[in-house]
Amino acid sequence: MLTLKCARCGRKLFKYEKIGKGKLLHCWKNRILEDHSVANGREVRCECGCLVGLDEGRWIKMKRHAFTRSGTVSSS
Repeated sequence: MLTLKCARCGRKLFKYEKIGKGKLLHCWKNRILEDHSVANGREVRCECGCLVGLDEGRWIKMKRHAFTRSGTVSSS
């Protein structure tokens, strides 16, 4: 379970179930357990206004360096 936070203000964005190793390039919507972000059209933003990703349909393409992550990753 990962907790994604805004890199600018530190507010919680998502609780996300990441599976496997590697970078977090996009978040599958069906694996987001808690969503504290603000959607504005295709843009996914923090409450502070920082752009953290773009909605691509089934996933959110995350903007590099706009978020921090903490927690553990499932190996399956």
